[in-house]
Amino acid sequence: MAVSDRERRGDRRGLRARVCIAACAAVAVHVALTAAIVLRGIAAGSGVAETIGAGEPGEWWWQQLSGLGQTVVFGQNAPAIRPEGEPVKVGGSVPAWSRIGHADPSRSEAERYLVMVDQAIGWPFRAAVARTSIALSGPTWRVDSGIRIPDEWTSPRLMGKSWYLEGMPFVFPLEPIWGGLLANLAIYVAPIVVALETARALRRRRRVRRRRCPACAYPMGPSRVCTECGEPLPDAPKAA
Repeated sequence: MAVSDRERRGDRRGLRARVCIAACAAVAVHVALTAAIVLRGIAAGSGVAETIGAGEPGEWWWQQLSGLGQTVVFGQNAPAIRPEGEPVKVGGSVPAWSRIGHADPSRSEAERYLVMVDQAIGWPFRAAVARTSIALSGPTWRVDSGIRIPDEWTSPRLMGKSWYLEGMPFVFPLEPIWGGLLANLAIYVAPIVVALETARALRRRRRVRRRRCPACAYPMGPSRVCTECGEPLPDAPKAA
């Protein structure tokens, strides 16, 4: 039986609805995965401290650490607390999403901050950034971008086994990295849409085999259109 215009329009509306459902599900997956990565933390990794700018009252050096689903750029206003024995290389670069070293190198930044930490979260691509810092005027950590997670929600970190510094808050990132965010959502949406379409096709096929309307499951009659919902009816197999 030829597909009618009404049936085609109904299929397009249904597809749009399923894509919207898949997009909402992908956003939920992104939020849940981001929260899980933040709460998991990151094991200490290898990194090379690199000087990226000079200004009063000192130079900036940075260290980049990576783990599953996250990358961290740690910036220190040197020579305040440069680690003993750390190799230093002049002229390093930082990721585009990090504020460290991308501003004026760093008379303004060095005068404001003692420590800056930019933490990019996302899998497989980095999709959002949380930013924390310690000001030169005080020893307290502050959240520059993101939502601070209550300390009682986080598991203890063993010093030496985690890059987290003493007193540093866990922060849920809110500042998007648009390229990574859109790429991740597209990756999450695709299998959800395929699963929804597959489930729909199987459900419709099963209803037709039982001589029921594929849309609403109302028993088929002699009419070529469902008398309950108006869905055009396909040719059903003969009842045994």
